[in-house]
Amino acid sequence: EYEELDLHPMNELKGCLQGRSNVLRRKVLAWIVVQHLYIPGLSMVCQQTPDDLPGHHDEQFKVIDLYLPSSVPSHVLCDCRLPKIEWQL
Repeated sequence: EYEELDLHPMNELKGCLQGRSNVLRRKVLAWIVVQHLYIPGLSMVCQQTPDDLPGHHDEQFKVIDLYLPSSVPSHVLCDCRLPKIEWQL
């Protein structure tokens, strides 16, 4: 009985971390969809769809290039307002 009580807080912590990871994953995937709408040339550069992303099917979803407007390669056309909006955020 004592062992069950000792593991219970750890299980809650793992559940909380998994929930946060799922929220982060959904936000990153939503960002990629919006990104492809506003910077269509970027899709040719990164050649990644949400299903191709590292960690999409795995538990870990830690390393991914977000390609914010300020980090878009210079040869990719990007609306000049987007970096300004990013700076304001």
